[in-house]
Amino acid sequence: MYKALDLILANTVDQLLNKSSATKINDLRKPGAVIGFYFSASWCEHSMAFTQLLISFYEDINKKIDTEKLINIKLFEIVFVSSDGDEHSYKESIKDVPWLSISYHCHTLRKKLQKRFSVKEIPYLVLVDGFTEELITTQGKDFLSEDLNGDNFPWRPKSLIDLLSTNLLLKNKQLIDIQEDIRDSDYRGIYFSAHWCPPCRLFTPVLINIYNKLKERGVKFEIIFISLDRSLESFQEYSHSMPWYVLNYQDNRIKVLTKQFQVEGIPRLIILNKNDRVVCEDARQAVYSDLEAMRFPWIPKLVDQLNETNVHDFQTYPCLVLFTGNGRSDLIDNASIWLNGPAEKYFSERNKNLNYLGELPVLKFFYEGNQSDEVADSIRAYAQIDGKAPLLAIVDISQQKVFTDPADEIDQQIVQDLIEKFKKFVSEVGNNMD
Repeated sequence: MYKALDLILANTVDQLLNKSSATKINDLRKPGAVIGFYFSASWCEHSMAFTQLLISFYEDINKKIDTEKLINIKLFEIVFVSSDGDEHSYKESIKDVPWLSISYHCHTLRKKLQKRFSVKEIPYLVLVDGFTEELITTQGKDFLSEDLNGDNFPWRPKSLIDLLSTNLLLKNKQLIDIQEDIRDSDYRGIYFSAHWCPPCRLFTPVLINIYNKLKERGVKFEIIFISLDRSLESFQEYSHSMPWYVLNYQDNRIKVLTKQFQVEGIPRLIILNKNDRVVCEDARQAVYSDLEAMRFPWIPKLVDQLNETNVHDFQTYPCLVLFTGNGRSDLIDNASIWLNGPAEKYFSERNKNLNYLGELPVLKFFYEGNQSDEVADSIRAYAQIDGKAPLLAIVDISQQKVFTDPADEIDQQIVQDLIEKFKKFVSEVGNNMD
């Protein structure tokens, strides 16, 4: 897997520019180094305003490093990645800044970095560990704006237990210290919700029922409610009947957790294991389809039967589908055999280093089961795929691309060959972003 600095080297750029000299990429690779990738442009007023803020912050942090006031940070450097449309504008962007930049002429590299960090707007500041190249945060802009003195720089994510142990939590309307049942829980749910949100009000009683069932079975599971309510009255009314832990209204940790888990829509239920690793990014649909909680903690399957609760994945991810044609039992019986091996290989390759930035996108694996007819038909219609069965396809809505295999017989090698075709396309898209 490429990492951020490796990606620059892979594009035969071994130096970064500043006004007076060039800096070798490998000079940034050292313990205690924090590297910021700053995406900006001279045509963007918000970028220009934030750049001035960032210059001051950059200089202050480096003064602290020079005077050894930051014990664990030995280097803070920024690499400017321009979104300017011409070289003159690019030069305007870098003329008064103290940091490094990627040359304007490295068009492909700049676009690859934009894709790597999923840059959708500017200004955008990403921080990585210069030694391990572990991603620290993609929300540097927001953190800096709220922490101008850099008291918490470089804003590494805190564990859930660390966040919750610093202050009191509510349970049954009583302020309490963090309890052993949270520390000892096998799984923790972080529930972002609000009274003003109709889907939230529908989901909360369902989740309460699930929570009580799990408690009755002796499952070590705790939920912490993160309120996005707009008034104290709404918060009090909404949280009154909740049997779990609650962060108090407008607790400062609400904003931290919302950023840390990149919550953009509610309701959202995130499931973590006892090591604070996310095992389910959003369990809402899984809860609705498993009202007895028999599949808790709802860890996504590598290969799943196509149904109404997972069809929304097609809007977000490329998806591989084995169409069986009205649920042919012989094909359904073999679907897991054909798909599991290639799925495990793909995810192993993609997630070789979970904290690093990989080249491959998430790829979901599905097969058409006995009750998948309507969903499968709608996907075929949307992707303009004929009714042949068996049929193997990868549908990538974001790229408006469909890959199919014409083979009449399916086996693991056929599946693997189609995945390789998809991976080649992903690579070509990355290499031809000009």
